[in-house]
Order: sequence, then C-alpha cells, then structure tokens
Amino acid sequence: MDTENKIVIYYFSGTGNTEIVCGLLADALTKKNMQVSLISMEDVSFDISLDLMAPSDMIGIASPIHGLGIPKIVSEKSKKIAARASKDQKVFLLLSAADIVKINHAAGSEISKIFYKEGTSIFYERIIVMPSNFLISYNDRFSRQLYEASKEKTAHMADELLLGKERLLRPSLLYRALARAVHKCESGYGAPFFGNSIISDEKCTGCMTCVKNCPVQNLKLTEGKIRGGKDCLMCMRCFYICPEKALSSKSFKFPILKKGYDTKNFIDLSSFSEPFLTEKTKGFYRHFLKYINNKEL
Repeated sequence: MDTENKIVIYYFSGTGNTEIVCGLLADALTKKNMQVSLISMEDVSFDISLDLMAPSDMIGIASPIHGLGIPKIVSEKSKKIAARASKDQKVFLLLSAADIVKINHAAGSEISKIFYKEGTSIFYERIIVMPSNFLISYNDRFSRQLYEASKEKTAHMADELLLGKERLLRPSLLYRALARAVHKCESGYGAPFFGNSIISDEKCTGCMTCVKNCPVQNLKLTEGKIRGGKDCLMCMRCFYICPEKALSSKSFKFPILKKGYDTKNFIDLSSFSEPFLTEKTKGFYRHFLKYINNKEL
C-alpha cells in the first residue's frame, strides 16, 4: 500500500489538551497536502492483527506529561506500536505540559528508549504548553493565549516535520534521573493511592459517565457509590467529566481544580481580545513570556 504523504498520530489525552494539540498539528499538516490520521490509544489494542497498524510514512506518539513522565497507558501502547513499526518509518514525539520548566524535557526519554530497542530512533520531539488541569487553575485569558500560541507552534512543527528536521530535547543526566524518580513515585505509588481514594458523594446520580469514560476502567459502582481502584493514571478526566461534579478524593483534594476543567472555556472564549500576558506582566505568569513570543520554542 502506498504510504507517501501519510502520517498517523497515536495519542492519549486525559482531559482534552493533547487531543487539541494533535488536532491543530493535523490541520497544519493537511494544509500541506498530507493525509493525517489521529488514533486514540484507548481505541486500539494492537493485539488482534498487524493490520491495525495504519500504513504511513511517519508515526507520531502524542501524550500529556504526568509527574515528569509518560502515563502508563502511553508507554504500554508505544511498546506495541514500536514492535510493529517498520524501520524506515520516521517517528516523532509530541508532548503537552502545563509549564515550560526544562525538567519536562526528560519526560519522553522512556518513549525514546522503547523505539530505540526496536531499532527505530525518534527524530523529533516537541513540548506544547497548554492550560493546567491539575493543582493550579490558569486564568481563562491566559489559557486562551496558550491555545493561540499552540496554533503557531504546531504550524511551525508541521514545517519542520516535513523538512525532516531533527529536533531533540536532550535533557541532562541529572534531569533524567530526577524525572525518573519523581515519575516512579507518581505512577508507582501516588497514582494508585490517589485512585483508591476516589469516591462519589450524595450529588451522584448513577449516570455512570465517569465509569464509561475512564481510560483504564478504574471506576466501578459499589454499594451505591462510585469508587476508584489502584489502576488510576491521575489523568483527572473522571472529576471534570462528571455532570454533577460528584467525585472527590478522600485523601488528596488539593490537585482537583474546584472550578473543574473544560477546554471549551478557553476555545470558545468570545470575550478574548487583549492578551493577558504582556511585557508588563509580573508574578507567576511572566516566565511564560519567552515561550509565548517565540514560535520556535
């Protein structure tokens, strides 16, 4: 089958940020006459047949950064993708994060190792900053500004991908070690503990929306209450997708945004006119200024 001009992006998105970024990149690539397929890692097992691997010239792996690393579902599915990828396919990594801190550059190291073991090297890595859905709630206008910046950055990324430009994050050994330690604590201990603490309150109507939408089937209805288990990814989807906001954590309430998280709040922000972040901005948001103003970062 002819694979010329075809790109397949396999993605995982907890609350929508990564999916949005993938959509922006796909739009930019399509405008350059590329055929782009976006495939959710939740929808494909890769266990039934090799035919599930869509033929393409280039493969993208897209993921949010969780605790300075990659969610377990992404690493597990990436192993299957890497094992079935042909050696002549180019592979790129697209990550979404809530901050520009350089230690995030180490988050994709595990994915790079997975493909390297199968004889394929990732030639391009990029982090796109999107609004925070965990612990810190960003100003809506700033969130919109990040979204607008993502349009420029994904357009720039599309140009570089088609040129075959190598772009690697190259974190230091110290950052790799720190990120690995933090992520091991988050995914190995924190996420299971957090998952076991999830429970519904009296506002729960039993609609099962959270259960049906959990990417790892970690929620179930028991004795009239929704309860979580140890397979949690801490993707936060269940908390924000619940129409009644009936889920909470018995142990860790602080990471959950009180106002919830909905990407429509910044995508459909009709009142957005003047940028929130300017040269005059001071405080926490100022460190994003260089990122916002430079499409190459």
